[in-house]
Order: sequence, then C-alpha cells, then structure tokens
Amino acid sequence: EKLNNLIQAERQLNDNNPPAVLITGETGTGKELAARALHFEGVRKDKPFIELNCASIPAQLLESELFGYERGAFTDARQRKLGLAEAAEGGTLFLDEIGDLEFSIQAKLLKLLEDKMIRRLGSVRDQAVNVRILAATNHDLEALVRDGKFRSDLFFRLRTIHLQLPPLRERGDDAVQLAQHFLQKHAIRYGKKLSFDNSAIQAIRAYTWPGNIRELHN
Repeated sequence: EKLNNLIQAERQLNDNNPPAVLITGETGTGKELAARALHFEGVRKDKPFIELNCASIPAQLLESELFGYERGAFTDARQRKLGLAEAAEGGTLFLDEIGDLEFSIQAKLLKLLEDKMIRRLGSVRDQAVNVRILAATNHDLEALVRDGKFRSDLFFRLRTIHLQLPPLRERGDDAVQLAQHFLQKHAIRYGKKLSFDNSAIQAIRAYTWPGNIRELHN
C-alpha cells in the first residue's frame, strides 16, 4: 500500500524530479521489484532503468563502473567510458546492496545525490547528470553508521523516503496467494493442470519462509 501511495504521489510531481528512496527488507522480499515499480510506473518510465549490485563488483572497479573514466586514466583505459550514472541520464540508477558500498566511494555518491554532479576517473572537470537514485539493502544501515562503516550524511540523503518491505511471515495469507500464482504460472509453462491440496496449503501457512518470496518461488 505504501508503495502504491508513493507511486501515485510521484505522478503528481510537476518537475519530473522524484526523490531518492531507500528500500529495506530481508533477502527475497522483493526490493528489486519495488524499485522497478517505482521507475516503470513513474514519471521516468520512458527513460533508462540501470541496476548495479554494489556487492558483485570489486571495489577497485566499482568507481569506474559508476562514474566512468577518461582515456589514459589508468593503464588499460584506451578510450573514454561512460559510467552507469551517465548511462542512466533522465532515468533511474538502482543501487542494490548499498550497504556493501565501499566507504571510499560513498563521498562521490553523496556528491551525485546532492549536486547531481559526477567526475570521471582521470578528469579534472565535473559533469552534470539528471538521474534518480534508488537504493536497497538487507543490512541495518543505522548500525553500519554507528560502527563507522557507512557515512551518516549519505544514509540520511538516501533515506529521503524509506520503504520497508515486510517479511513474508508477517503478511497474512499472502504466501498462499503467491504460491498459487507461481503454481499456475508454471502449470502454463509445462502444459499441466496443477493445484495444491489442503495439506499443502496448511504447510505453506505454517512455514516461516526465511528466504521470503524468492524462496517461495523457487
């Protein structure tokens, strides 16, 4: 409901510049789907949606992926490369697993959020970009701030709007409805008639689903 309300509110914006949103929740609760809904149901739906998993790229490469580089910036930089922030111009940059972002890069991300400016590696000039930032994590960012592993100013800037996704075990009968949806989806895929009996329904209701929707789907 909060996601739908946020989408509806953003459609009323007259400057096409929606705020940053921090999406939190356990693994498998649908954080990426929420980010995609905010983009593809929003005012920037006709522009790029670019996703970067901050935990999947080594720290020494992450900066160049985000901000790009100039020719000659380092040994293998034979030509200029646009970063993902520039590639998402006019659209959305979704930073998944933001809690794993290296501390050294956090200041540059803060500049992007506050000033809408980036500087490619090897450049002496800042460049303006028009990009909306969505971020997601299953970490407790407030705890990381207290431990000195995440910048407090970046945390508060990312959390302009906070969207907390509840775990599946707290969502009533959603597990049963989702399970039936997934079952019918795969019944069509395999050309079979499939359904759950009562014992299966009770098992779905009783299980705590630590992997949430992703576990249920699999």
